[in-house]
Amino acid sequence: MSKEKIIKSKEHFVSDISRETFPYSQKVEASSISDNLIKFIQTKHADFSDNSCLSISELSAFRVDFISFKLKGQMGELSALEKTVLDTFSNGNQISNLTIQKDDSELTTGQKMADHVASFGGSWTFIISFGIFLVIWISINTTILM
Repeated sequence: MSKEKIIKSKEHFVSDISRETFPYSQKVEASSISDNLIKFIQTKHADFSDNSCLSISELSAFRVDFISFKLKGQMGELSALEKTVLDTFSNGNQISNLTIQKDDSELTTGQKMADHVASFGGSWTFIISFGIFLVIWISINTTILM
């Protein structure tokens, strides 16, 4: 074996899934993958065993497929939100980076009142004024009882 071939074999590995060569830093041993995911991979690649390996990118693709398969099995069809989460996951982005779209529908009078009460009830003005009210109330009751 030539020196160049030895160096190449230490720096790279061949995936048992795609038979492609990947950098050794991308190697994932099957023994480090959950049993459920291995069984899912084996439905598409029957020769994949506990001694096999694949790349991180291939594992990520299988994870997305596995999650999609499980969601479809439970609910039938994926909602728009579930599709967005899967797309975000498959692109390597963080789900927390997703922007939440505001509902533009008109609020009812009750919903507007609830929003107003909630915004005032959590304010420092309310907390301080309620604290002062409680001190006055306790003082009055203590005076009357004595």
